[in-house]
Amino acid sequence: MHHSPKTALTGWPATMGRRRFRVNGATLVSRVPECGWPFPLPLFGATANTIGGTTTGAGNTIADNNSGGLDIGFSGASGNLVEGNFIGTNAGGATGLGNALVGVTIFGGATANTIGGTTTGAANTIASNGAGGVDIENSGTSGNVIEGDFVGTDASGDTGLGNSGDGVQILGGASDNTIGGTTTGAANMIAFNGAGVGITDSGTSGNLVQGNVISGNQGDGVDITGGASTNVIAGNQIGVNSAGNATVANGGSGIVISGASDNTIGGATSGEGNVISANANYGVWITGTGSTGNAVEGNENGTDASGTVALGNDYDGVAIDSGATDNTIGGTSTGAGNVISGNNQYGVFIGDTGTSQNVVAGNLIGTDVSGTVALANGYGGVLVYDGASTNIIGGTVAGAGNVISGNGGIGVNIYGSTSSDDQVVGNLIGTNP
Repeated sequence: MHHSPKTALTGWPATMGRRRFRVNGATLVSRVPECGWPFPLPLFGATANTIGGTTTGAGNTIADNNSGGLDIGFSGASGNLVEGNFIGTNAGGATGLGNALVGVTIFGGATANTIGGTTTGAANTIASNGAGGVDIENSGTSGNVIEGDFVGTDASGDTGLGNSGDGVQILGGASDNTIGGTTTGAANMIAFNGAGVGITDSGTSGNLVQGNVISGNQGDGVDITGGASTNVIAGNQIGVNSAGNATVANGGSGIVISGASDNTIGGATSGEGNVISANANYGVWITGTGSTGNAVEGNENGTDASGTVALGNDYDGVAIDSGATDNTIGGTSTGAGNVISGNNQYGVFIGDTGTSQNVVAGNLIGTDVSGTVALANGYGGVLVYDGASTNIIGGTVAGAGNVISGNGGIGVNIYGSTSSDDQVVGNLIGTNP
């Protein structure tokens, strides 16, 4: 294990799990892991330690290792604070100097640790790592917060230094962790990575991804897969800049839900809706059996944050296919409706045998946020296709009808002899409210 002359880690690693300590201003590089553990800085069962700091020179450089950067793990690893560090870059965060694996891993029942912060200087730069930026994994790993960090960019947030894998990944049953937040300074910049945020595996539940910029990634902005449930994606800018008014496209879809249930994209309360625009595939793609009970509400899909300017997703605004069931796009409560406009193909696509009992209600499809100005989806408003059945477009209760107007093609098209028992009721099609 090699330490720079600035490093002061007396007794490490043998006593690390039993002491409270502060590490700041260090350069931690371990190309040959002579210490017996292939991470330059493991906190195993450690409590209330500080790695870095917010004052000038307090941040550590944890880079160029043949492993990951920082591990926080096992029961008892709680209350640790990691702030102001450069993990996978040079000192100052301007140039990539990646660790071979994940930048920061929180695992094995670690709880209530904070990576970053909302105060000036608290942000970590976590970039250029050979796997992901941050992994949060295993059942019992909960209550951890990732906030205010640059994940996949330089320290300015302007230049891409992407991690090869997901910017942030939550997996293996980790629950109730928070990525971002609503406090000023809590937003993470998660950009230019192999993909943005991945949430996967049965039991991975109750996690909140809120208020972040998730843009410019090579793959999807957010993936929720493999049985993950009851996670919330709210108030993020996905495929656009931090102001929500210019394109910074993800190379895949904005959000993908595959084989996952009861997740919420957006919300009916002011500020909970995401801007999901300018992505290279779908805005939101709900696909596959097991994708059930998900809600998409209160989002700007295909427009800027104001809901008045088209920034379109390259494919459909929302696609539901391959046997996904009982998902709701919009809703009847105040604020639940989405603006789904300005997309290159359809506003909403529902397709394939077994794709059934999905509800599209209370949305503006093909207009701006006022419902009175055309902002066309290129191919048309809604397409129900190729065996999709018993889906409902609109409804008879107050607020269920959609405005489906101003589109470049047919307002609602139910196509194919095997598409049966679908309902189109209570909508305004080709007119304004």
